[in-house]
Amino acid sequence: MMGVAGVLGAALLCAIHGATVENTLFEDGDGANTFRAFNPTQAEETYSMVTANRFWSQIFGVAFSNKRWLHFFMLFVPVTGLWMSALGVVGLALNLRAYDFVSQEIRAAEDPEFETRFYPVETLFNGTLALAGRDQETTGFAWWAGNARLINLSGKLLGAHVAHAGLIVFWAGAMNLFEVAHFVPEKPMYEQGLILLPHLATLGWGVGPGGEVIDTFPYFVSGVLHLISSAVLGFGGIYHALLGPETLEESFPFFGYVWKDRNKMTTILGIHLILLGIGAFLLVFKAIYFGGVYDTWAPGGGDVRKITNLTLSPSVIFGYLLKSPFGGEGWIVSVDDLEDIIRWNLWLGSICILGGI
Repeated sequence: MMGVAGVLGAALLCAIHGATVENTLFEDGDGANTFRAFNPTQAEETYSMVTANRFWSQIFGVAFSNKRWLHFFMLFVPVTGLWMSALGVVGLALNLRAYDFVSQEIRAAEDPEFETRFYPVETLFNGTLALAGRDQETTGFAWWAGNARLINLSGKLLGAHVAHAGLIVFWAGAMNLFEVAHFVPEKPMYEQGLILLPHLATLGWGVGPGGEVIDTFPYFVSGVLHLISSAVLGFGGIYHALLGPETLEESFPFFGYVWKDRNKMTTILGIHLILLGIGAFLLVFKAIYFGGVYDTWAPGGGDVRKITNLTLSPSVIFGYLLKSPFGGEGWIVSVDDLEDIIRWNLWLGSICILGGI
């Protein structure tokens, strides 16, 4: 709620001010170019303002007459909302932890055998855990605690995670096909409210000279593959949640775990980091060897090209983090070189894999 309140409150305040300031669209010069990453022409500035206002007016019913307010709304308000959301998540976690602690103390005071029965200290695999219920009376967690009820049931927790992944992949596939069905090649993507196809286009799929989308079949294939994957994940989640073993330690020791085993916990963390690193390297390989990626800075309105000049200077890559987010430096949003983006993914993948190992 804190995060939602932060986003809505800041957006409302910004919208009120942005909608009431004097119309200075044609009076703004370089002094109002917030980021100074490029120097657009007056026609480009006017077109950008009209397009952005059309989008925000459709979503929020407001329009901005000054570029400063538009930039503020598009950059600083989301950042503030993210910070407020993070504070809300931390507050929720602390409240859940306090609730868990208090409920355990109350149950322990009422039942002296509570801690030894539900929180074994010396017996790592308590056979009664698999037979116990998963309601608030037996676990100390209410239904809204979600996966917290499955802390000691590794099989059921695996089913919940796999089913959750299936839902995410299903949304991605369904939304992908929805956008393909409503895509109009004659109109730019940003005028159609698309959120997935632009990311597929940046990978160079279906894009021709000048950044024009000439083939939507790769997007269709992507959506179908996501739907098929979601079905596999969904069936796997249902199996592990309803039919599979409640704990994996006895049947599949490699996938089983005990929260007190620090070696197993760090192994799980390392596997996740390695997978993230592999994902970063996939983008690097796509950009260098497999067709290239879309470069919006290429002449003629952008084009798909392979990355050939890939230097690994840390001063260039990490130098963006040292820039000021205010004024003309622009922090990480000042990147105007596709090579730097691929270099950063190469560094990020290497760091994740080394950390995982």
